[in-house]
Amino acid sequence: YGGIALLVRAHYHAKLFMQAFEQVRIPFQTVGPGLLYYRNEIRDLIALLRFLENPLDSISLYRILSMDVMSFSHKDTLYLMNFAKKTGRSLFEAMDASRALSQGELSPELENMKRYAPLFDAATKAKVVRAQALLLTLLEDSRTHSVTQVIYDFLDRSGYLKLLTTIESTEDQRRLDNITRFYKQLKALESEGIEPTVRDAITHIDLSLELGDSPTAGVSEALTENAVTIAT
Repeated sequence: YGGIALLVRAHYHAKLFMQAFEQVRIPFQTVGPGLLYYRNEIRDLIALLRFLENPLDSISLYRILSMDVMSFSHKDTLYLMNFAKKTGRSLFEAMDASRALSQGELSPELENMKRYAPLFDAATKAKVVRAQALLLTLLEDSRTHSVTQVIYDFLDRSGYLKLLTTIESTEDQRRLDNITRFYKQLKALESEGIEPTVRDAITHIDLSLELGDSPTAGVSEALTENAVTIAT
């Protein structure tokens, strides 16, 4: 695999190849910061940033809840999405209502929503409470902390950091390497003592995806894996 390279004209052209390689377990590595954003583990973290910027972004929150570390089953996440749709609420608002109902809170609004609430077991109700508490903490932190601190707090408090350090396969190592690269990119946004916010990070990511990488972006990165190299 190390003798093969795939060159594409634009970032989004690489997405289908990356998905196909993942499905058939062909190892690959990317050159340049833009293509890094298409890796699943990085897309998860970008979804987190988009949610923190806009808590009403149900699509991003759905991706967060679908992460293995959040421990929600696909069925339970769909139940929450259906609850949100039937009550005309965002997914985050639906999570809060589900949490309130499971804890016995009463209000006219909750009473109207009750008939649509998913019938979760005790374990799933506990997951909803934990997930919402984590997200509320991160939302609060994102107002005053740098984006790198917020990302680290999520990795730490969710248990993802511990999971990352338990390397059992080449894919585990690659996932850790990609997250480290992403973290360093965000860290590089810091200048003259100014710490980048969540909004700064999203702006940087969106511009990178729109404009593409420079011809020399990532050339200095060490590409030593026996993997197909993907580059623009």
